[in-house]
Amino acid sequence: MGNFNIQQFREVAVFCLLDNNLPMELLARPSFREMISLANPEAEAALWVSPRSVATYAMRLFQYMQPQIVCALSEAASKIHISFDGWTTKGGKRGFFGVVAHFANASGVIQDLPIALPHLAGSHTGDAIADTIKKTLQEYSIGSDKLGYFVLDNAANNDTAVSSLAHAYDFNAAHRRLRCGPHTLNLIGQAIIFGSNQEAYNNNNDEQLQTEEVYMQEWRQEGPLGVLIDVINHIKTPQQHEIFRSFQTAANAELPARERLHVLEPVKPVVTRWNSYYAAFKRATQLQAAYNSYAEHY
Repeated sequence: MGNFNIQQFREVAVFCLLDNNLPMELLARPSFREMISLANPEAEAALWVSPRSVATYAMRLFQYMQPQIVCALSEAASKIHISFDGWTTKGGKRGFFGVVAHFANASGVIQDLPIALPHLAGSHTGDAIADTIKKTLQEYSIGSDKLGYFVLDNAANNDTAVSSLAHAYDFNAAHRRLRCGPHTLNLIGQAIIFGSNQEAYNNNNDEQLQTEEVYMQEWRQEGPLGVLIDVINHIKTPQQHEIFRSFQTAANAELPARERLHVLEPVKPVVTRWNSYYAAFKRATQLQAAYNSYAEHY
């Protein structure tokens, strides 16, 4: 007990919250503090009682470590390449840009280091993005001599942003602006799956189509994937989920014991999650009989 290091414990506790995306107020919860106290009463006493105090300490850690990051970037054996992308909070209240530096350190080891999450107010124009990125580059002393390539998705405002940065840092925008390979592959995959009319797969047929005959004509035009997505999106109430589970149970009863599955939930594709369509289609192959029975039921 006498060798307990308060500062080291606090640092590890905050890093645990940050690494696992846990709420700051976790440290103030009685059940959490009771668990820590059982392990070491000194540790419980070292924990903050206010989430604001935890946030303040996290910012102090950042300010303490930032000069070390600046030093590491200055000693990089390679150019410092930058990627960034936008993220908006639920409800669209705030917009942020995650900025990541990619470089080989002094030992030649590749590093992918998040360096900033600036708040981007107003319209996300290319010039506004460029101004935000310039502030980040200046904050980390990344000048034109160390600045490398920009790896970004295919949004048009990113083209404008790189052009603006090229003017400020004197480089060839077309040469330094790289496309995000996975984003390109994702777009190709969507084109293969959906063709030229992706919106047809996101319709709300119950509201848009008035008669059963028109509904069926529209349904068939979308092909098997469109039909599947409509069925998946239809399962949204507790009663519908219960019906779907009952069809799974019935389908399982027809299978040999070694092939039976636990009752599984349908996976709904999410536009912003690139692998979600794959996950939805993979789950559908597992639950084909249940989906067919559900579609026939309705």
